[in-house]
Amino acid sequence: MRLNVVLHKIHLYRMIKQHWKVQRKKNPIETNSEKTAKERGLEVVDINDVVKNEIQQERLKIIGVVDLPLVKDENHPLYNRKPCYTYGDHNVLLYGIDQASVLCNSIVINDLPPQFDKKIDEEIMLPDNVIQRCIKSSLLYDAEQKKLPKRKDPERPAWNFPRDYGITYKRKNHLLSSRLLQLCALSLNNKKSLKSIIQDAMFSVPLVIDSNQVQLEIRADVLLTSSSPLPCAVDPDYSSQFPIPDISPLHPLVSLQEDNIYQLQDIFPLKPGSHQKHVHTAILHYNETEVKNIYETPVTDSQVLSRSLVKSYAIAVAQAKHNYGAQIKDLPEPITIQTIQTNGQVFIFSVFQLNTLSLNGNIHNIFWSKPMIKLFSCCEYIEGKPVLQDFNSEVFQRMVSFYHK
Repeated sequence: MRLNVVLHKIHLYRMIKQHWKVQRKKNPIETNSEKTAKERGLEVVDINDVVKNEIQQERLKIIGVVDLPLVKDENHPLYNRKPCYTYGDHNVLLYGIDQASVLCNSIVINDLPPQFDKKIDEEIMLPDNVIQRCIKSSLLYDAEQKKLPKRKDPERPAWNFPRDYGITYKRKNHLLSSRLLQLCALSLNNKKSLKSIIQDAMFSVPLVIDSNQVQLEIRADVLLTSSSPLPCAVDPDYSSQFPIPDISPLHPLVSLQEDNIYQLQDIFPLKPGSHQKHVHTAILHYNETEVKNIYETPVTDSQVLSRSLVKSYAIAVAQAKHNYGAQIKDLPEPITIQTIQTNGQVFIFSVFQLNTLSLNGNIHNIFWSKPMIKLFSCCEYIEGKPVLQDFNSEVFQRMVSFYHK
């Protein structure tokens, strides 16, 4: 073993460690600055007293293009002491169709009236390939490419799927509904159509239920109007033989949004004196990404059907107030409208007859509805090819029947 010359080198880490032990405690050095300041008549203030005091800064109101949102408190101009229960497009009723029946004083019949359930002659029906091409062009061939909502797997809620881009649900439903209505008009064989189409028609109806203020604010995504009203399906006295469901101890206003900031108003999309002032058919879009339970539970079929009933009731009441005035109590004649609710694949056909505006009494409103019908089972790209599987022509037949009514 060879001996080397000893190098008297300082261990840097040990030196820094020892230096820190010495320098970590500092002794304040007296500079006589405080004594000199007092001799000159200057006030000496402890630095801790200055730091503890919070400086009150005045908030500046910057004038820009958009006004600042108003604070939702008692000073809001639309604040009311009495709360209002609001039903909107994204709401569903907790107890489904039974709760909607109590809320709207309506009885539910699981079938359509005979005069609204007639079959269409084959002579005026379009070929199936025309309807299938319409479906593909609406759901697959459109050029819109937007970021779609995130996919979720209930069994793996923390898993992040790749973001999907394509046609939004709103545009799919809009294109499909509009083009199917065009095909319904073409099936008239050059007969004159006396109907107008309104997109995104807004309705607002204030109500009083058990001394509680309620407002129905809904949207009809596609509204068909005509110059003459639909005929009544049955006599109003027919409803007196059917009872309203009992949902006690559940209150009919449960799961509605309660808020003190609101404005009660009657909204109807048509102006007074319009030629085609009668609502004929309302097409309602059901978007699964927007319509949700407040308790984050999956939306049931009964809750989806309740949307058709509540929206039909709101549209019919708005039509009654538009025809006879906002203070109408007793209707001279019933008001009948047709509704179609769809998510682009499943369709619900229903008919609503408004017999009374009273929520208490022997006379009830009537809501007829057919079970859900699928237009197709699959419409997507499979291995790069557009595929439409299990096309059901019954949906278009019923749409034509509603359109010709």
